[in-house]
Amino acid sequence: LPVGFVRKELSLPLAAPPSPARIQKIYFWFGEPIPTAQFGGDWQNDAFAIEVRDRTRAAVESGIAILLEKQETDPDRFLMERFGARVREAAAAAAETFEGLLRKAKEE
Repeated sequence: LPVGFVRKELSLPLAAPPSPARIQKIYFWFGEPIPTAQFGGDWQNDAFAIEVRDRTRAAVESGIAILLEKQETDPDRFLMERFGARVREAAAAAAETFEGLLRKAKEE
């Protein structure tokens, strides 16, 4: 998208929205707090900083692994598949109700 009225060489990237078939759930994970009290507020100690960094990295990587596994096994992951399943369920329920009404009308 050219925006030359601001600066001649300036342009803004455009992002197209995904197709409805590709829209999927967003997963969130909140890990346990990483304790730092044992370091006594010594934020200038490189060894302490490295330990906190490594614990944080391990916790975040573990959380990502948990979410990726959840995402891969989630049957309701994609919007259109979820929508299609709900429509099929509603259609089946309506057909069952209609068939029940027809049976009842025949019995009378």
